[in-house]
Amino acid sequence: MPCAEAACVSLLDDMEALKKQHEGLLHEKAQWEEDRMSMHRQVDLLSTQNAQLHMRLEDKVAAMPVLDASEVEDIRAKWADALRREQALSETLQRLEQDTHDAADQR
Repeated sequence: MPCAEAACVSLLDDMEALKKQHEGLLHEKAQWEEDRMSMHRQVDLLSTQNAQLHMRLEDKVAAMPVLDASEVEDIRAKWADALRREQALSETLQRLEQDTHDAADQR
């Protein structure tokens, strides 16, 4: 009987450890989901800002017969920067989603 009791205690300890690991993974999953949603919101915000910047550029071009070269260059630089930031956030979001998927596969 002592062996059976020891085995039972060992199994209970293992179950408790698995339960704690499971709780940790659930917390990690919730954090990943929160981060993923935050990234989605940031990508959406940058997309909106990019669209607004593009509209402003079109409005400015329509309002002015000729833009100063430095103004055009400044607008292009801002537009390119906004696109780079949007792309970087999008790539980060994709990595986050892949990491979440990989973490789910490991369970």
